[in-house]
Amino acid sequence: MSEFETVARSSVRRLRTRGLDPLVVISALLVLATIGFAAVTLAHPGSGRMQGPRNVSFSGALRGCPSTASGTSIRVGSLGTGTGGILTRQGSAPPTQAGVVHPSQTTDIPAGGQPRAVVVTGPAAAGLAVGAFGTGPLSGTRCLEPSSDYWFTGLGAASTHDSIIEIDNPADTGAEVVITRYSSRTAAQPVVDDRVLAPHSSVSIDLFKDSPQYGVFAIHAAVVQGQATVSVLDQAQTPGQSALSDWLIPQTAPIDTVTLLGVPHAARHTLTVANPGADQVTATIRLVTKSSMFAPAKFTGIPVPGNGVATADLSAILAGAKDVIGIEVDAPSPITASLASIVGNDLAITGADPLLTAEGGTVVPDGNKTVVIGAAAVAGSVNVIARDSSGKVVFRSAVPVTTMGAVSVTLPTSASLVQIQTNRISLRAAIVVTGNGAVVVPVGRVIRVSSVPYVRPGVG
Repeated sequence: MSEFETVARSSVRRLRTRGLDPLVVISALLVLATIGFAAVTLAHPGSGRMQGPRNVSFSGALRGCPSTASGTSIRVGSLGTGTGGILTRQGSAPPTQAGVVHPSQTTDIPAGGQPRAVVVTGPAAAGLAVGAFGTGPLSGTRCLEPSSDYWFTGLGAASTHDSIIEIDNPADTGAEVVITRYSSRTAAQPVVDDRVLAPHSSVSIDLFKDSPQYGVFAIHAAVVQGQATVSVLDQAQTPGQSALSDWLIPQTAPIDTVTLLGVPHAARHTLTVANPGADQVTATIRLVTKSSMFAPAKFTGIPVPGNGVATADLSAILAGAKDVIGIEVDAPSPITASLASIVGNDLAITGADPLLTAEGGTVVPDGNKTVVIGAAAVAGSVNVIARDSSGKVVFRSAVPVTTMGAVSVTLPTSASLVQIQTNRISLRAAIVVTGNGAVVVPVGRVIRVSSVPYVRPGVG
């Protein structure tokens, strides 16, 4: 007989011999209730303790691609284990079948003049990588899954430097996005712009047409309701030349140390740093090479006002350091940063790369390719695997990494899908593609499963 049962029966005997004492009645009822709860708990093993989420495979995955010019294509690749169908949708038009993607292969589909949602169904949804790329000159961006926060750094709102913000709602419900704009103008306060989108709709904001002003800007786009993808096309106008353009690379959140990997050889380099905090900070830089990291001589730092933006011309510094393949930007409080480079008649943007902890991958456009790996937490080696569009492995190597400096590896020009197995080393990586200009493609996280939270069963 259990201790609970002994106490309960003793209480009942006292009720019979002494009458109905209210305190005794209450005590007996509490004990009996405890016994009942214990019995229910034993009848449902696990219901009395918390359990971690379980991982399930994807049956479908969505990526949002921005509007692109003619001649641009969307490259869809998968590191999954099976074939999947590709559906695309523009605005309120019904989705259309755009092809199939096979495991470890890539498929190109035409891009459109409007933002386009790309949905891959079936086993290929696990390990999905999508990008929109142009080749005349090189430009492009990864097509991202909807997120709640986007930070972009280095926008313009003038005739010589303009940026276009695109917001796309791929869902059946409405969405709301709050955009906070930070400026390099002295004593300028952040400007807030609230945008509401109907289901399956998009909005384009040309900053020069919407609110023209000189200066350099950064924005935080917060999705406060529904789903949305946000992208920014940056344009530079050089006298006597056509406009140069590339897509800014979003940063997920401000951080104390921003690592910019992939510095193309160029005549002009401009670093932009944004400080969303209230107090002024001084950002310092360290140049990253294959063997070391060092602060450039006579560079005292970049003062960035609170809730403001500042720029620094790094052209002379980088001209004298041809072996630099990355830049580390440090500040005493969280910041965002990006590097704009003029490569011939092309604009190339280097942004903050996602942190990889297990596996990374991306599709890349045609051209000469170099993968740059840095910001490793510990020394070790990682596996770099590149495949062509048919899935054939054209490069495979164990690449040593260190905590000081970065490593760059040349890939075959036929590489279309690149995979990095980090071997449990946290790091960041990007791929520099050159040819007719240059484009820097961050290596994103490979997502193979979705975590489903444990729901405790009800009693009864």
